[in-house]
This record gives sequence, C-alpha cells and structure tokens, in this order.
Amino acid sequence: MSKFLLTMQYEEDIFLPIYLRHYLKYFSPENIFVIDHGSSRNIVPQGINRIYIPRDRPFSEKSRLELIKNISQGLLEYYDFGLYTDCDELISLEGVSDQALMGNEITYVAGFEVFAAKTENGSRLLGLINPNECKPLIFNQIPAWTAGFHCSGAIPITLSIPLAHIRYIDPAIARDRLKSRQKVYETLHAYEKGLMVDYHWSLGEQELNNFYQFLSTINWSQARLMTFQSVEFAQLFNINPEGSRGPENEHLFAPKGDWKLFKNDFWDLSTYFPTLLANS
Repeated sequence: MSKFLLTMQYEEDIFLPIYLRHYLKYFSPENIFVIDHGSSRNIVPQGINRIYIPRDRPFSEKSRLELIKNISQGLLEYYDFGLYTDCDELISLEGVSDQALMGNEITYVAGFEVFAAKTENGSRLLGLINPNECKPLIFNQIPAWTAGFHCSGAIPITLSIPLAHIRYIDPAIARDRLKSRQKVYETLHAYEKGLMVDYHWSLGEQELNNFYQFLSTINWSQARLMTFQSVEFAQLFNINPEGSRGPENEHLFAPKGDWKLFKNDFWDLSTYFPTLLANS
C-alpha cells in the first residue's frame, strides 16, 4: 500500500522537526508533503516535498481548508491513502497495518492533550482526551471536513489510534507559539473574524493558563492512570444533538466538551510516543 503525509506550517521552527522525526518512522521522505505558508526561511529538510505559497493576503481558514482538500484529492490519484495533520499533531501508527487503514474510507483518531509527568512509575507521557482533537485524519476518500478538520457523516464505534496534540508539551514553547498564533489571528480575513472563526486563538492565554494550573494541582501518587487501547466515540460526542438539522441519513454529532470534562482520566501514552517522552 502506498501512503502520503501532508501538513501545512508557518514558522514552526520547533514543532516541524519534532513532527518529521516522528513521521519518518512511517513514511519515506519523498512521500511527505509540507505546505509552507510564507515562512521567513526554508526549514523543510532536503528530500521532503516543500510546497511554498505566499503570505501576502489576509489569512483565511476557508482558503486553507480548500487548498488542503484539493491537494489531498490530487495525491489520492497516485496513492492508496493519506494522512493530514497539523504540525502539533502526532499520530501513532504502531501495530496498525496499511491494509487496515486502506480498508476504511476515513479513520478517526483519538486525540489527547499530552504532557510529561513524574509519577510513581517514573516519567510518563500522559494524555487528557480532547474530543476536539478526535478527527478523521486518515483517509482514502476526502472526508467531509469542516473548519478545523472536523467532520459529520459516518460515526465510528471506537477510536483505537492515538494522536498526541503536543501544543502544551513544554510551557515556554507553548507561550512563544501562542504569541505567533495571536499575530496570525490579527491578520484573519475580516469576514471570517466576524463569524468568530479561530476566536479560540484570542483566548489562548486563558486556556494555556488553565491547563498548566490544573496540572499543578495533581497528586500523582493518587491519580488514576489508564493504559490506552481504545475509547468509545459515544463517550465523547453527542450523536444527533437536539435541534440539529442535516441531509437525510446524515449523522450529526458534537463534542460533549474539551479536555476539562475528562480531566480525571489520565491515559498513559508512553509506549505509543517513546521518542516524544525522551525529549520532554
């Protein structure tokens, strides 16, 4: 089976190298495609496909989504299936066969906000499940993506492939990266800003502080640590929520909340992302 990896980045000097180190375990360099949205210098290593686009217009999530969908559609003419993830999203494919992924039109991943913690069992990479990061990112047909690469349509029963959302992996890096995101938000297309697109970026400092403040209160000798195997989709999403409307036979679903709703359950992801733990 042939597969490709696609991402889009802007000035990701720290996360792009981490991203590539992780995914080069699963993809050869010539099958990795990085859309570079106007970075000030080329940080894409030689041998990996760099698709450069200029950054001389207001930032648009709609344009970004359409670009990624169109490039993905073109690549599917030459590959059996593909993955799209942002630079702070690492999917573990350990023990997952290409044939199994090819057999599904789309595959949802289980998204976790990850961090390193010193527990009674030593340093561990732990995750808090975040429904907003549980998305259809592996596909042999283009998912019905909406902004943020969420989707409506076929509903999986279980999510068994973990994704590490590494935005909070290091406090200093997280704060510096947030400043960069806030600058991008200032350039957002006026129409989209009026629709509250990416509004959460403007609240990023509050969210970041909430996350680290919560971690500072945990007594790891008493915390419940669980080994990840799978999680039920229905535990994370409201299926066909009241008041929802959609085409006939189309399922609609909405996250029940973010990581804060599931903050008592710590999932041990150390064996899925050992390199990430070693570098934390």
